[in-house]
Amino acid sequence: MNKIKKYLGFPADPAYRIQIEQNMTANIFKTHTIFQLLILGCQILMLYSISTLPGGVFMKPRRTAYFCMYILLIILTVLSLAVKAVFRRKIMEHY
Repeated sequence: MNKIKKYLGFPADPAYRIQIEQNMTANIFKTHTIFQLLILGCQILMLYSISTLPGGVFMKPRRTAYFCMYILLIILTVLSLAVKAVFRRKIMEHY
């Protein structure tokens, strides 16, 4: 078990551990935010493409269902971004 811990332990000097973990957490937050914004852009693009089809959104039940699902996805993505922005400082304090 000690051999496994030796290879899975913290690779750098323990004095730098806190700073490295803070930087890694900040990097993960930034990457996560970029991906969420990219996903949000794709959802808005799909919502626009459904809306501009001939006959509109409410011509077929399937089209209406997709439209409603994309609205729900957009709301959840924006909510996720907002929650992450509000609690970012609290999460960073733990590192």
